[in-house]
Amino acid sequence: MKWVFSNTDLIGIGDSGEIMQSAVVLGGGISGLAATYYLTRIPDIQRIILVDKKARLGGWIQSTRYPCGTVDEHGPHSIRVDGVQGANTLNLIEELKLGDEILPVSPTALRGRMIYHEGKLLWLPKGLGDIFRIRKPFSKPLVFPILKELVKPKSDIEDESLYSFVQRRFNDEMAKYIIDPMCRGICAGDAKEISVRSLLPAMYNAEKKHGSVIKGMLKNSNMGAVSGLAQKAHKEHWGAFSFRQGLQTLVDRLVEVVAEDRRVTIYENEDNVHLSEEDGRFTVEYAEGRTQAHHLFSCIPAKALSRLMSRVEPRMSSALLEIPLVHLVSCTLEFKGSLLPHQAFGYLVPSSEGSRVLGMIFDTACFPRHDGQYYKKTRVTCLMGGRWFATNFGDVKSVQATTFTETATDACREHLGLTQKPIRHLTNILPNCIPQYQVGHYATVMKLKNLIAENNFQMSLLGSSYEGLSVNDCIYNAKLTVEKYAKSQGII
Repeated sequence: MKWVFSNTDLIGIGDSGEIMQSAVVLGGGISGLAATYYLTRIPDIQRIILVDKKARLGGWIQSTRYPCGTVDEHGPHSIRVDGVQGANTLNLIEELKLGDEILPVSPTALRGRMIYHEGKLLWLPKGLGDIFRIRKPFSKPLVFPILKELVKPKSDIEDESLYSFVQRRFNDEMAKYIIDPMCRGICAGDAKEISVRSLLPAMYNAEKKHGSVIKGMLKNSNMGAVSGLAQKAHKEHWGAFSFRQGLQTLVDRLVEVVAEDRRVTIYENEDNVHLSEEDGRFTVEYAEGRTQAHHLFSCIPAKALSRLMSRVEPRMSSALLEIPLVHLVSCTLEFKGSLLPHQAFGYLVPSSEGSRVLGMIFDTACFPRHDGQYYKKTRVTCLMGGRWFATNFGDVKSVQATTFTETATDACREHLGLTQKPIRHLTNILPNCIPQYQVGHYATVMKLKNLIAENNFQMSLLGSSYEGLSVNDCIYNAKLTVEKYAKSQGII
């Protein structure tokens, strides 16, 4: 095989004259890195190009490591182990030989989750026994709406909001005090706007297939093919995990592994990318040149892809804008001494409280090892913004970071009773970081897939904008998409 330049396009030509398999991955976050990694597992792919707009790869996954051993996260704090997606991530971690670096969430923290309601932190049910008791903020034991849900007839509604779904299947209080704050924690969104079908498809499918959310959840326990690490996680009841040096450990190892493959070329800090298309094949232009892709894997946010597709396919560009993004702020505060009033994962704040805070993660309780050395510490991370960013803080381009630090400090005082000033803080403003799967999102994704098929575009859509927000979803969808592409080409 030889490589030739044609009008600055780099194209692989085989001995028989055919164009060789080349893949371009657009976006170097966790989806792009995972897609690149899985592409390297396919020997017949001759060239893989990864292009990212930033100077560092990894997207929103970033950890700050201090000399004292303290580890603070900028974006996601942990990865869950649930289901086939969680098992797949653990399989990947084992392949990357990172199993010894895993740090499970403290069992004590895992058992406890709370909400902030009317000036108090209230425990959500922690076990089966709790659903038989009346516990604030609920007016009746949760066992009653749960039992009623088992026999309620299923609906033929194609899509509805999370809030409406839980209100219909269970009751108003479970929608208000469980699903509303949960939605704020998952996607910083409004449960009355977010699609149950797209954000929590397991719940939606449970009703459709089994007539009941509870019945469906009890039957759906398939983890798929699991590695020894996934089996260990199941046996030891891990709920979630990080790494000894933070979640950035995962993206650092992925970068290291893919960069070692001679077929991979990585272009970072490429902020001026353009797409053109001919006969379904895309040419990607960037500062270092341009490449004709046998297949394009887009792992960038829908809004960013919309700009690139505006001249190629205006209908697709317009549909991509139907997937909005929100800004999130993460502020980690460190206090001297052991000050947490509760050992829990953290708490969420229902939207009915009108707070500028979405919730709080108790980092010290979840990962005590990340506190570092020398003295006892209390570390918490306050989450703000999301769907309510503009209402509570104004324009993301003009608001000062000190506003968020002060808001987080006030919340620690009012909600947790932490009256002393923090000795260290790390405030991160993450613009346009979380897609909002609003009601109708599923139809939008299907519209995009149909347009790709109609135009015979050699393109796949990956990343959190489409079919799953979590790190696990991003990795798993990258794996499935690469496998689907390889099978369609007859190369696996």
